[in-house]
Amino acid sequence: MRRLKHNSQLLLSTKNCSIPFLIFVVMLLALPLQAATLTATWNPNSEDDLAGYKVYYGTQSGSYSTIEDVGNTTSYVARNLDAGQEYFFVVTAYDQSGNESEPSAEVSAVAQQGASAITATMTNGDVLITWNEITGADSYEIYKSTEPYSFPTTPMETVQALQYTDQSVEVAPNRGIYYKVRAMQNGSETFPFDPVGVFTIGLNKGFNLVSVPLFPADSSLAAVVGTQLTGGQNASDADRIMFVKDNYQLEVAWLVEGTTTAYEGKWMDASGSAESSLQVDPNSAFWVQVRPDHGDTLVTVSGVVPMEAERSITLAQGLNFVGSCYPVPVSLHNSELDQDGVVQGGTNSSASDLVMDWDVQKYNVAWLVSGTNTEFDGKWMEDSGNQETPIQFEPGQGYVVYIKGERQQTEWTYPNPNQQ
Repeated sequence: MRRLKHNSQLLLSTKNCSIPFLIFVVMLLALPLQAATLTATWNPNSEDDLAGYKVYYGTQSGSYSTIEDVGNTTSYVARNLDAGQEYFFVVTAYDQSGNESEPSAEVSAVAQQGASAITATMTNGDVLITWNEITGADSYEIYKSTEPYSFPTTPMETVQALQYTDQSVEVAPNRGIYYKVRAMQNGSETFPFDPVGVFTIGLNKGFNLVSVPLFPADSSLAAVVGTQLTGGQNASDADRIMFVKDNYQLEVAWLVEGTTTAYEGKWMDASGSAESSLQVDPNSAFWVQVRPDHGDTLVTVSGVVPMEAERSITLAQGLNFVGSCYPVPVSLHNSELDQDGVVQGGTNSSASDLVMDWDVQKYNVAWLVSGTNTEFDGKWMEDSGNQETPIQFEPGQGYVVYIKGERQQTEWTYPNPNQQ
């Protein structure tokens, strides 16, 4: 078997360093559980048939519990790490025939909590982007796009400051605007930040099942939603946010508005006696109830664009309220719900697990055909079984995955189609 070489030496650092070394930069992306992350970047290999790289890491030297095929990219963010824990990393290259190089030299770093490396927030119609200083950088290039994983080759602005305000933002229902910042030194990139952006969710009067397709810097309702919904002097007058908890119990939050109390502008629990502790999780869907007299509205959320190749979501028997956790559509066929064996199909919808989306006043149902020995096996159909379903996982929307039968919890490996 032909042996690939890996031509990038690894060097541990919490600062940026010049090529040709692999760099580890310790950052916190403020996930819902405030988990730390480690970001690795490296120089590309030069083989003509190079296909990609694999990153190996774990909490013990020489023993790597996680292996990530990151494709032909030169950076990777290891997320959901335990703050204060030391992690050990190596990287390999592989060619189009599947031949894999020897691993690079091992490096380690301690995952630390701290300020986010880059954030985006929207205030008064403007998007403010802020980022941490990269040692040695003399400027920062800002790129703008309506696609979260594709940016123009020419920057919209180059600055020396550690922030930028975009005052030409046009929001629209179910649409995102995204930014990428590159740290530069003498005209060459020294560090690419993960993209950030804002996404606008359209809400109808009544009940809406929604999710957040970005990693918010702060997962509280005050930070994610703020005062964009209509509040009231009591819960019966206000729009409500509702999370489905254990045993399908609803935990409710509402915004205090129109009072002269210390709670003005705060999100409260259903009783109104305490501030809500609800936290937004991009993996989960939640309900937003817009009062009929308040009318249709928009809510814009902000955060870091998910860059991982896949997301692990735990599903259990019964109703699972899941978020479409990427800012791009994912078809049911490409969701790996069936490939992972998470859902089981059948010859009709009553015999199958279901995926459901909420359409203003009713659920639409999709089910997987299996066991018919026809050309429909493996297809996702409408409830009637007469045609294939139009349902797909759309950013900003929430869904219900209904697991029937006696089954224990299982892990759904939800792939990011733009990182495969």
